[in-house]
Amino acid sequence: MRRLSVELSGSQSEINMLILESQKYDSMLQFLVSEREMILRAVMDGEEIDPLYQVSDLQAEEAKRKKLEDKVSIFQKQWQHAMAQTLADIEKTADDTELKEYRARLAILGAELNEKNDMIAVIEKEKNAFEELSLRAMSMGMSISDQSQEIDRLNDRYRQALTSKLDLYPEL
Repeated sequence: MRRLSVELSGSQSEINMLILESQKYDSMLQFLVSEREMILRAVMDGEEIDPLYQVSDLQAEEAKRKKLEDKVSIFQKQWQHAMAQTLADIEKTADDTELKEYRARLAILGAELNEKNDMIAVIEKEKNAFEELSLRAMSMGMSISDQSQEIDRLNDRYRQALTSKLDLYPEL
């Protein structure tokens, strides 16, 4: 994440430099356009300007303008590519982070489910032991009511454990 942050910072610095250069070229272009307009106005006003100088000057300025536009176009393409790459990196990192969080949550829920299953197994063993004891007690003539209360208590614990387990399934 830090590496991505550093890359994003570097990309942002490059973008800022490209924006500043683009603004510089825009300013230069505006200056050249205003110079061309002044020369054209001078010609229109009848001032004496050497026509050869004017044509060569305009051609040179037009060539400079074309070069500047080409550079701006290249910078814009580089900037768009850098932005697309940065966005792709951000999306990949976000997807990886979500996947890790999802796996961690599944591991926690799986551990809870195993714990509940273990609790149910222990309670079931106790229940079976008490049922066996109850059967032996009946054969010995012991009181049924004492044993049934113990079985009811175990059944309640068994139901609670099952309910807890069923409550865990929707989370998975």
